[in-house]
Amino acid sequence: MADQLFPRLVPQTSEPIDSILAKLVMSRIGRVRDVALASASRTITTQSADISTIGYRGIVVWLSITSIGATGLRMIMRSQDPVSGVWGFTGAFGTQTTTGVFVWVAGPGASQIGGGGSPPSAGSVGLYLPETIRLEGNAIGTDPITYSIGYELCA
Repeated sequence: MADQLFPRLVPQTSEPIDSILAKLVMSRIGRVRDVALASASRTITTQSADISTIGYRGIVVWLSITSIGATGLRMIMRSQDPVSGVWGFTGAFGTQTTTGVFVWVAGPGASQIGGGGSPPSAGSVGLYLPETIRLEGNAIGTDPITYSIGYELCA
């Protein structure tokens, strides 16, 4: 076996190896869609469980309000201080006062999308995702609000 000849390996592309590896990693990571807060009637501020964003650059969040009797609802993204462990404010979608589906996009280079009007039906913010986040429905007032929050992490 030691004297057997092997053909010389020749690259099949001129693309740099780091670019090829990045594409491979991105294709394996893909996207993750999940429910942060299932649809329910709530009267208090409610946070999702921890959401790991490792390997992702952006997030699309859907706030679906099916019943609102309160002054409004604000969707907030929080991140954890790695030193103290305290959860802090990272970003927010404006206060919603009507039923409907509202979309919020966060990630590097995100810019205002669709919607407009008052309140906006869509919004975005250009930020890097922290390693772990929580999504929060912040009820304004004491009347019940029925809503859900879903999300998609984007590589």
